Amino acid sequence: EAVDLGADLERTWVASGLDFPDALAAGVAAWNDGGALMLVHGADLEASPASGTYLRANAEAIDRVVIVGGEAAVSHTVERQIVEAIAD
Repeated sequence: EAVDLGADLERTWVASGLDFPDALAAGVAAWNDGGALMLVHGADLEASPASGTYLRANAEAIDRVVIVGGEAAVSHTVERQIVEAIAD
């Protein structure tokens, strides 16, 4: 887990696990920011149940989410689902 390696969940980065370049760049950026990277299905967070569960379980620790790759990689639907997951 990223936290075990010193990542801070306060700054959580999200990229599509289906888009290699975005995920690769996001991993480096998240590490440099001291944050964690979550890979999601770009069309629907429900298709990434482990990521959704992790976001909901750590909602109190997450202060900022950076979505990498634009709408073509991570849809507005997923953005909304992330906001709902961490708002609960």
